[in-house]
Parts: sequence; C-alpha cells; structure tokens
Amino acid sequence: MLSYSQEAMISVTGTVLDEETGVPLPGTNIVEKGTSNGVMTDFDGNFEIDVPANATLVISYIGYKSSEVEVQGKSRVEIALTPDSATLDEVVVVGYGTQKKVNLTGAVTTVDSEVLQSRPVPNVSQMLQGVVPGLNFQTSGLGGELNSGLSFNIRGSGTIGTLPILLH
Repeated sequence: MLSYSQEAMISVTGTVLDEETGVPLPGTNIVEKGTSNGVMTDFDGNFEIDVPANATLVISYIGYKSSEVEVQGKSRVEIALTPDSATLDEVVVVGYGTQKKVNLTGAVTTVDSEVLQSRPVPNVSQMLQGVVPGLNFQTSGLGGELNSGLSFNIRGSGTIGTLPILLH
C-alpha cells in the first residue's frame, strides 16, 4: 500500500460555472480537501491541479454554495456552483464588527494589504499612519518615546461614530 507521499498523483483540469447562467466563475478557489494544496480558476473559469487519484476537491466562491467533488481518477471535471442568496447581501467589515453595505452611512476608506506589508513597523496603528485620510495620530507619551502608544481619532475630536477601515 502506498503512503500519501508515495500515492500516484494525477493532473486534474476543469471548469467552474454558474449553475443558473453557465457563465464561468474566475477566481474560484479549488482546494484538495484536508490539505493546503489549492489553485484558483483563471478568467475563463478553468483550473489545473495535481492531486492524488482518490482526492476530494472543495470548490468555493463568494456568493455561491461550496461544493465537493470526488476526483476518482478522472482527469477532467465540470463543476456548476449554485448561487447562495443568503450570502449575496454585500457586507462591510468595520473595526468593531460587520454592517450591511446598504446600512452604512459616512465615508469608507480601504487600505490594501500590500501597502501595509511594505511598512516595517511594530504595530497596526503605525502602519495606518499617513495612509488613511483624516486619521489623526497622537503619541501618548512625552516627547514621542520609541515605545509610547499611539492614540488616534478620525477627522477631529468632535467626530461622531467611527470611520470603517477595510484591510484586504
């Protein structure tokens, strides 16, 4: 009997489509169940992944119900995902929870993760400094000591509520 590391691997290709419209779904996640081995579909909904012949693929896409497909030695699979109406409401992640986009009032600022990754600083407060418009910082120590904390407010001390900051 072959162990997992010795098990015969096969190349599986396929296409992921919307079940109702037949439109390809670009950016769909395809992962071998129980592992971190995964790929994403291209612009035309196509993918290719190397997995053991008896693997199960887990297919997921935002706004659609996830699906599992057993490979069973097949080299080509066609997958149709069903829209999930319960997850179609757009949501905005805010600093203290989530809100439906339709209920959000005020300004929203988005900070791309690439901007934050390129900043060699020890904490999130310092990462956001100079990146988010209207976000004012003040050191809590005297003279701006190296390890002093940062407090911040959004658009001045009279602001009511908070500015949602999206990190992605």
